[in-house]
Amino acid sequence: MATLFGFIKCADTWEVSNLFCIYNRAIRRFGVRMLARFGPAIANLIETWLRLSEAREEHHTEPYTPWFLSMRSSGNLDFPDYDGLYTYIVAGTYEAAQAFNLASPATEQVTEERLSPDERGVLRLYNILFRPFLNIPDPQTAEWMRFGFYSCRNLDERKLLAQMYLQLADSGASLSAIARAWRTSSLPDLFHKHGINPTPYLHPLTRLSPPKRDEMGIYRLIAEVSHALSGCFCACFQQQRHDSAEQRMYCRGDKYETHLSLESAGDYGFHGASPWERWQLLNSYRHVFRQPRFNAREMLAARRDAADPGALEDYLDWLLPGFRRQIANFVLADAMFPRLRVRVQFSDGRPYCCCVVHETYRPPGLCGGLYVS
Repeated sequence: MATLFGFIKCADTWEVSNLFCIYNRAIRRFGVRMLARFGPAIANLIETWLRLSEAREEHHTEPYTPWFLSMRSSGNLDFPDYDGLYTYIVAGTYEAAQAFNLASPATEQVTEERLSPDERGVLRLYNILFRPFLNIPDPQTAEWMRFGFYSCRNLDERKLLAQMYLQLADSGASLSAIARAWRTSSLPDLFHKHGINPTPYLHPLTRLSPPKRDEMGIYRLIAEVSHALSGCFCACFQQQRHDSAEQRMYCRGDKYETHLSLESAGDYGFHGASPWERWQLLNSYRHVFRQPRFNAREMLAARRDAADPGALEDYLDWLLPGFRRQIANFVLADAMFPRLRVRVQFSDGRPYCCCVVHETYRPPGLCGGLYVS
């Protein structure tokens, strides 16, 4: 869709909005069937229509007409372009390369080969942050877990954290210095060194490094739910091959639900659940995570409450009154569903399973709420 209708060429949300307005007008003017007949020649149809409209002084107050005609005249809006690169992604990659004095995006592969693994990870973060839109890491990106976005309580805090990382790049910090500080969990010190005070940006409990082993479970669950319901294929569907016996034992829970680690399956009601019950739980948890009052640390504390096995259910009922009643189904589910009082025990401590820290294979188009600035 993006390659056929020209969205691949949009460099920012304003240009995306212009195309949406044009297609909205075109559909009302010509109808869907007429536009479908033109197929790949739809760009020529729209250009001719807008030029005639401009000559008749129609739509003269709309900004999309001069923008579209100017882009067509300069050759920057030729579509369909099935083999082209997405302009907003190229823009982010270029800006990141310029910020750290790296080679141009045309030689990006050669440049990354000369970087350390930590430097490549930081560069991938900045490739996202420098995009004009879709530039905030979420649970479907590895950077969400690696660089502290998981610890933000809402989207506004994630935006502030992204802004702080961008200020660090603008302050002259080198890619190697940022990677070294991230590896040693000393990013706050690096911010202070470059004159950036994190206090206005960060909640006191915000971290700039991956979660600790004991609190990894709740953030892993958030990522697993997001991956499972993303509608995209990802590595969670694939059986992982691990060298160590510990990873083989703990990195996957129920063999029929490859998205979930053993800790998530045992601690949050998935163990022994039927396929419908697992699907219901996944959707229910996604709804829970979207609640304004949701707090990952509070939910984790409720799950780990040794004195009260029902603390997790009480917390969910506080967020969503009647939680159990809402997800129950006496035809499709067991009468005891969901089994939220059951908890998994690890004799050697909780495993640090990181299988979910990867990208989902999203379609390369402009998706994910792109027209929300």
